[in-house]
Amino acid sequence: MREGTYVVWLPTQVEWRLQSAVSRVCDSGGIRTMHELAVAIAATGRRVEIRGGVDFGELELLGAAAGAMPELPTRPRRAGPDDVVLVPEGLADPLSFAPTVLSGARQILVLLAPTGLFGWPFVDGWSPMPPLAVPIDAVARPDHFRAMSALGFELWTHMPRLAEEAKAAGVDCTYIGNGRPLAYPPPLPKAYDVATLAQNRWAELARSVSTKLDPTVRCHEIAPGSNEEVLRAMGQTRVLVHPSRIEGHSRIGQEARAMGAVPVVLDSNPYAVGLDDAGGAVLAPSLEEMPRVVTDLLRDPERLRRLRERGMKTARAQVDWDEYVGRVDVALARPPSADPARGARRAIGERLTQREDLLRKEITVRIEESERLHEDHETLRQKLHQLQSTRAWRVARVYWLARDRIRLAVVGARRLRRRDADHG
Repeated sequence: MREGTYVVWLPTQVEWRLQSAVSRVCDSGGIRTMHELAVAIAATGRRVEIRGGVDFGELELLGAAAGAMPELPTRPRRAGPDDVVLVPEGLADPLSFAPTVLSGARQILVLLAPTGLFGWPFVDGWSPMPPLAVPIDAVARPDHFRAMSALGFELWTHMPRLAEEAKAAGVDCTYIGNGRPLAYPPPLPKAYDVATLAQNRWAELARSVSTKLDPTVRCHEIAPGSNEEVLRAMGQTRVLVHPSRIEGHSRIGQEARAMGAVPVVLDSNPYAVGLDDAGGAVLAPSLEEMPRVVTDLLRDPERLRRLRERGMKTARAQVDWDEYVGRVDVALARPPSADPARGARRAIGERLTQREDLLRKEITVRIEESERLHEDHETLRQKLHQLQSTRAWRVARVYWLARDRIRLAVVGARRLRRRDADHG
């Protein structure tokens, strides 16, 4: 072990401690990328935990292919100064970052999308907007990068353009790219001309394109499934319509190219990687132009063949596993960035931790007292029930009822005498 523990943290809820590993479906490219990153760190020989939401089946496949496996902790814990915590940027609640910011740990923020597109960009007044509506110039702003750095985060990304924008803002950002230890399944014979994805934020836009194509074009909507199932479906189509207005590097586009499907995408996403002619993709200037672009491509088999071959070659090279592990190894071996406030944040975090521990103890004591009172009440109730079942209780009850009737009769008689006296 070269340093302390490395932690790839995928929080599923806001809390003060780093969660244990809990089951979740790997339902996005970003989550899958973080799984691959955890395995890559393990492949460098470092001790690494993956905490929070983990797709155990997907992680097992990745680990078996790479010959290295992250640890899967079963108990939560607080981050400490010996930890190196890697967390994705796409978390909407600012409190999600508090456990690392106030821990004294070395912090690495993995930028999987332009800052501010899906997650809190470390500025006041932010609220999420639909990707169809967010202004392009509202994401990846210089103040985002500077604020992240000011809170002690080192920045990593798989988007060259984003790394350049951060550096232009005066903030270092390490490009690590992507890697895939699993072999791609062999492409199957082409069964469809055009495919779209059924479960994707751009699905409705993609359907609007496919419905405008000539009826002779064989269209197919790829249903949700495992990564391998989706890849095999991509391998059966000639063209993938993916009208992403803005997102990250586009894992979908990369996987389609790797499987021999030519992506047709909008030209509005400046952060895409490999989604151009050199990478084996076709750019459309607008959603309205997409049907014509797809039609022209299908009518040119030779161009389609060249793009397909180019895409498969470049996309698979893009995720070369050994090169990826090497980049991750080099990035982790670099000395951490200067962070003069790290000790101060840790001191604040320790005081908050002490107060939280005191509150937890106080709450525990009150819960125990409440439980004891409940037990005492239950004991008294049972004893009363037992007492009410005895002959002595029944005799006493008859006596008490008779006594009460006599008292009522005496009170009534006195009232009658007073009334008679008043009227006499």
